[in-house]
Amino acid sequence: MPNASSFSLGEAEQVYAVLAGRVTCANGNYPVDPQTKQWQRFGAVNLDELQQAWGVFYQDSFRLKPRLTLNYGMRWDFTGDDHDLNGVYHGVLNPADLFGPSGYNNLFHPGSLLGNPNPQYVASSHQYKPWHVSPQPSIGIAWNPDWGKGWLRKLGGDSVIRAGYSLRRFTPAYQDFWSYASNYGAFFYAGFVRNPSTQPGLGNFAPGSLHLEDWQNYDTIAPPVVSPPTYTDTFPESGATFVGPGLAGMNPHISQPYIQSWNLGIQRRLGTNNALEVRYVGNRGVHLWLGININEVNVFENGFLAQFKAAQTNLAINNANGFPNSFTYNNFPGQQPLPIFDAAFAGEGSCGPGAPLCDYGAGNFIQWLQTGQAGAMAAQLAKPFPAPYFCNLVGASFSPCSNPNNGVNYTGAGAGYPINFFQVNPFQSGGGVGYLNSIGYSTYNGLQVQFRQNQWHGMQFNANYTWSHTLGLGNPNGFDGTFPMYTLRNLRLNYGPTQYDMRHNVNVSGTYDLPFGKGKALANRGGVLNKIVGGWTAGTILNFQTGLPQRLQGGFNTFNDIADGGIVLNGVTMSQLQSAVHLSRAHDSSGLLPYMNFLDPKYLASMAGGANTAYILPNTTPGAIGLIPYLYGPHQVFADLSLTKRVPIREDINFTFQTEFLNAFNHTNFGFASNFSGSGLNVQNPGFGTIGPSNGPRAIEMRANIEF
Repeated sequence: MPNASSFSLGEAEQVYAVLAGRVTCANGNYPVDPQTKQWQRFGAVNLDELQQAWGVFYQDSFRLKPRLTLNYGMRWDFTGDDHDLNGVYHGVLNPADLFGPSGYNNLFHPGSLLGNPNPQYVASSHQYKPWHVSPQPSIGIAWNPDWGKGWLRKLGGDSVIRAGYSLRRFTPAYQDFWSYASNYGAFFYAGFVRNPSTQPGLGNFAPGSLHLEDWQNYDTIAPPVVSPPTYTDTFPESGATFVGPGLAGMNPHISQPYIQSWNLGIQRRLGTNNALEVRYVGNRGVHLWLGININEVNVFENGFLAQFKAAQTNLAINNANGFPNSFTYNNFPGQQPLPIFDAAFAGEGSCGPGAPLCDYGAGNFIQWLQTGQAGAMAAQLAKPFPAPYFCNLVGASFSPCSNPNNGVNYTGAGAGYPINFFQVNPFQSGGGVGYLNSIGYSTYNGLQVQFRQNQWHGMQFNANYTWSHTLGLGNPNGFDGTFPMYTLRNLRLNYGPTQYDMRHNVNVSGTYDLPFGKGKALANRGGVLNKIVGGWTAGTILNFQTGLPQRLQGGFNTFNDIADGGIVLNGVTMSQLQSAVHLSRAHDSSGLLPYMNFLDPKYLASMAGGANTAYILPNTTPGAIGLIPYLYGPHQVFADLSLTKRVPIREDINFTFQTEFLNAFNHTNFGFASNFSGSGLNVQNPGFGTIGPSNGPRAIEMRANIEF
């Protein structure tokens, strides 16, 4: 290709490689065979899991008095643990090993090393104890009072008072168990690598020598580098430091979760065909499974927060004295030395005046100081990348720092800071440690009012209203039981509305047999006319529901590495902000935009969205978590209609044709796309305050049935 540019030549080479079937690299994973405990080239990891359970129960009903009935019962389950018969789950032998050298629950005590200095991942079948003590009582009463004479008599006779209580245990989702019992399957696979190279060696092949049609001979042509080379039943936590896999485990004595529920209601007959019922319903979830991160970054007990604030002061003073964007100590009045940063940045070169060590002027550090993100900065110093920050602090005596296989290979003595300076388990320094435990709880309280009308002149009607409030710790959970906690120091900060906390819900439903055809008020004839106009039933379901909650987030890690720092409100309360939730069409200078605003434009930066920082802004106070508010979305209205035609064919055979109009009036409903999604209601998001697209457009469904 004469006169072709290097870019064009590169494109031509890529096209040729595709046409010729040349392989650029061949990387992937080998699964373990649970039977042989060897890596296999193809296939899946099929675990041989087993869980056994059985139970006994007793139930009885006893009439204490002619108008008072007692129902009671007891259930007792024997639930075995879910386990793998081949023993390839990997976890720690003792939950204390999840906390590494610090020791069990020895949180936020830098320098205190009371635990195992060399904890191991160990393969085993059983990760938690079975549940054999599980009494589950239930009791209920039904009372039809008779208060004799007087005005109270009007409340009795046609009234029924009911009350009940029950306790029911349940087994959580198996994904929760699998994730933590197997450490997310980290040891079920080995990674293999083949890369083109002109140098001989394992895992290398001459460029252009590997083709797609040769895939069955890859192991002979270019034996890969396999990591780990063989399956192992034990693996030291230190071998995963800085490079993975992560660490997760569960409480071996984890409790079985249960729900306590109770109710109290009164039902009153109205006339001969109607009834009105008012009841209170409540429940409480106990010992719910939650996966927490016990490796929360510490900025308090180690003195880091004080130095972070001093760094903010240094930055402001340097900016005022001609050394912008640097937080180094220049001995100006009011500045303070920063020994932690000096130690972490040791060995770096200079980046000019005011920044004798380059990271004193690094953009990410400057941005964290300006936004109060002490947690984010501490999390960076807890890692050895892109500079050996953590190893500069603790030294090569911490074996993962001197390990040549993890990309660090640090040889310095370090500054002598303790290995648990930032996190409880330094073998997962810069990362998280998942711990599944039964510490969650939830509550539900609801007032329910229901009116029921039995069939009357061809019409049947139901209406109900529910006011409820659902609160919980750790909702919503991830698919594997994890939840976005704020801090181990106060888990109750996560106690708030659940993602299904719908405060008001009204449902109205009914059917009406149209008065046409034989035996009806109109067109009371048989024959062909009855076949056409008779047997029609109209139905409807109407629903009004208030919006679901979303948590407002500030987007800054001011407290630690895992918590959102919350928000700050100026000149507005959450009650006022909630009252400002209503739908309006978004637009800008170019015209209408393809979405809606759900918040009064007063609180938006522009009609295109974004928070108005005069009222709403992220918290930037280091070491603090601001307001953690929840905002409920706009209400929704649904109207469904149906029309059904019933045609008798024979005495025991009927033909039914039904047409359903879902959202019959095509009413536009908007809702938060994903509850608790995080970024959706981040006040820094340029789209904050916008909502869309709509959901549930009109749909028409037709179906025919033959009943016999």
